[in-house]
Amino acid sequence: MILHMLRFRAPSGPAGWITAAAVIVFILYALSFIYFFVDDEAIPLVYAQNMDEGRGLVYNTLEGRVEGYSDFLQVMWDTVLLRIVKTLGYSKVAALQLGKALSFIMGIGVVLVTARILRRDGASPASLTSGLAFLALAGPLAVWSCSALEEVPFALLITLLASLLFVETPADHQSTSTAKWCVAIAALAVLCRIDGFVHVGAVLCAALLSATGVRRVWIRRHIVVPVIAITLVYHAARFAFFGSLLSAPLEAKVLYKFAPNTHVLVKRPEREYLAGFMDLYGIALVPALSVAGFAAWSGRIGRPALIAATLIATYAAIVGDWMFGWRFLVPLQPFVAVVIGSSVSRLRGRIAWVAATIIVAWSVGAAHGFAREYVAHERRPLWWSDAHGGVRIWLAPYGDLITTAGRAITTSGERFAYNQAGLLPYMLDVENIDDLGICSRFIAGLPTTDVYFTEVGRYSPLTDAPVLRAAHAYLLYLDVRTIATRTDLLMNANDGRIPPAILDDYFRLSAIDASGMNALYVRTEKPADRYRTDPTTFQENLVHTSRVRRVDIDGERLGEAAIGPRLPFLRDQVGVLPVHGRLRLDVRFAERDEDVSALYAGTLSSRSDMTVTFALYNAAGQRVADVPVQVGTTMRELMQPVEGVRARLLTIEAESAGHADSRLTIGDLRVQGQSGALRDYVRRHLRFPAP
Repeated sequence: MILHMLRFRAPSGPAGWITAAAVIVFILYALSFIYFFVDDEAIPLVYAQNMDEGRGLVYNTLEGRVEGYSDFLQVMWDTVLLRIVKTLGYSKVAALQLGKALSFIMGIGVVLVTARILRRDGASPASLTSGLAFLALAGPLAVWSCSALEEVPFALLITLLASLLFVETPADHQSTSTAKWCVAIAALAVLCRIDGFVHVGAVLCAALLSATGVRRVWIRRHIVVPVIAITLVYHAARFAFFGSLLSAPLEAKVLYKFAPNTHVLVKRPEREYLAGFMDLYGIALVPALSVAGFAAWSGRIGRPALIAATLIATYAAIVGDWMFGWRFLVPLQPFVAVVIGSSVSRLRGRIAWVAATIIVAWSVGAAHGFAREYVAHERRPLWWSDAHGGVRIWLAPYGDLITTAGRAITTSGERFAYNQAGLLPYMLDVENIDDLGICSRFIAGLPTTDVYFTEVGRYSPLTDAPVLRAAHAYLLYLDVRTIATRTDLLMNANDGRIPPAILDDYFRLSAIDASGMNALYVRTEKPADRYRTDPTTFQENLVHTSRVRRVDIDGERLGEAAIGPRLPFLRDQVGVLPVHGRLRLDVRFAERDEDVSALYAGTLSSRSDMTVTFALYNAAGQRVADVPVQVGTTMRELMQPVEGVRARLLTIEAESAGHADSRLTIGDLRVQGQSGALRDYVRRHLRFPAP
């Protein structure tokens, strides 16, 4: 029925040959990335597995209802797929393989639907060649067609919607059938991704802005209104079930981008999202697309395609993503292909073919550059260069870790912590806690800011320091028995070494997998009962850069922009303070007094003997804690409990021997305590003692 509705007739003549060639080129190019895999592909399968085993729509049974996915329709599909796989007796990996196959077929569908849009716009052979060459050789579409995530099926839905709305014929003008199909496809897109309404809105907005008055009223009444109603019902159901309109991934890795705090630590990608993709095509891409957009604006389909492309590109630039391959640009690329084709259709004769030849060559160069970047970034070969690598290459580096972790896990459902929340929990069926917050509502919503905010979530480094962040206290609260982590992250957080124990000796190193890329830590015998019974054990660094309100050095106020560079020891790093006989540093970390429990410094040393006094003051100006330390050339650690203290100001007074010029080195300075916001959050979300 839908094929009839979309009038999918096999094209004949040059259009047929060009479309067939584009499909073949796409298949050959996309096969290069058949080993592509991201851990997030398995997150919907973790939910599907729990549903299949009667646990409900949950990531784990410990944390209850947490929306750790962004693709509801994918979860439902994976539940059916997993049941089929289990019934047939296949390995769990087969579900991922079938998901990959489906995406690949959908990728071909994107090329075919885009070709249909161009043909129905009256595209000449040159313009059809231009648009389809760009799309068939577009790296994001090719690589994500080799992934079990929802991106390419979602892109196909958005392209189908545009195909129905943009390609208007007299029969479509006020067709009830067209309206029904538009609403059905838009509804599927809304269910397919949590931000699906944004892309659907972009297409509907483009159609409305490009339509005539009568058709605009028809679209608004018969398509826009029902789609808005469906969207509202779906998100109301989400809120009723999960208790929040924001999913855990949005809260953990997107919300901070809109926060006013300028001192939060953000690990940004090397290049801005769109800029990195544009680099593949070179500096001429912007003027070329500008010219193409200008030429396409007068076209019947070119104009709505340009509007939709602009809106989707703007959204992708704001949100960004950490995964390789610019997945948020996949729904955009069919529209860019239509704009390119529509602009070339304005040319005639040889000029059109010259333009088409340039676009084809340009697309080939970009495809080659994308493939090189894929090999370098993903550390995987192109399938054509190693066609027999199989699962070993496809699931690397997780395969070795799964083997190592499988030996350490004694029972199904063991409590585990790993921030790659998909494949390992799915394959080993463990109760995983995602300490990035993507699949943990508690960690995603923590009000603490003494972490690194990244495109993958809230990152709390695992160290051997005797002080813990709130996310790590949560692991002890839940009685997690095993932690897995990447070795490169461990070494970055621990001065280039893999520590034998982490988190105040609550976990010891058990194994490093065969690849050397992952380490496994298991619980020691050290009692952790207080984390399960006492809410005050959930703490943060109150003098972290992100919390600092004001800094004065020897009575002179330090500018906001200079706080981070001048005082790196307030953000887990090492810094040096020049001491010309005497030095006084005042750090105000709160407007009101907060509960303080300890003063910690990972490193203290100086060029010459020096007396350093750390003091805490409350809002009334009273000195409520005093920690004098003798510092010399030998590095030392400071850990001083100061229980029962409430303060808002830390002062550091240093006096060198004989008032000589010297330098004070401080590493990872922390005032451990519990802010009012953290106190309220913990008591609101957790029960004590832990169940």
